[in-house]
Amino acid sequence: MFEAILLITAISGLALSAGSMYMQTQQANAVARNKAKVADNNAKMAEMEGQYAKRQAHETEMQHRRKVAAILSEQRAAMGASGLEIGAGTFGDILDETLTMGEIDALAIRHEGDMAAWRAQINADNARAAGAAYAASQSSPFLASAGTLVTGAGNIGLNYYASANNPAAASTGAQASSYSTQLASLSG
Repeated sequence: MFEAILLITAISGLALSAGSMYMQTQQANAVARNKAKVADNNAKMAEMEGQYAKRQAHETEMQHRRKVAAILSEQRAAMGASGLEIGAGTFGDILDETLTMGEIDALAIRHEGDMAAWRAQINADNARAAGAAYAASQSSPFLASAGTLVTGAGNIGLNYYASANNPAAASTGAQASSYSTQLASLSG
């Protein structure tokens, strides 16, 4: 009678452990799915930031080019008012220098925008890779539960077999101790 109660208790504990494993795996999968969605949203945001940085750099570059054109116009007007030839000598050098420096600055602005867009794309790629890793980390709750059931059933069977083949152990209470140890390992 005592053996039957212990066996029923051990099997009940095993079923509870398997059910708990199923629920834990379901929960872990839900967390992984949520993290994958967050990572995908982060990737989309990073891509939008990169596109914005590129557009912003383009606008800033165009504004700078307009300013350089206005400065060149002012310089030509001032040179024309002086009565000297605009495109020759020092006046020509000044215009060339203004144009060259303006172009260098405009290209630097464009480059900064390209670099910001590139960094944002790397962030997007990293977020997508993280999302894929989260999605791949999901596991089958049925397999997790089955593993718990098979391992636990094997342990119960071994303990039952050992106690059945060693009647002295049953009379000294070793069997009860063995089942207690089995229950503790299943619930832990």
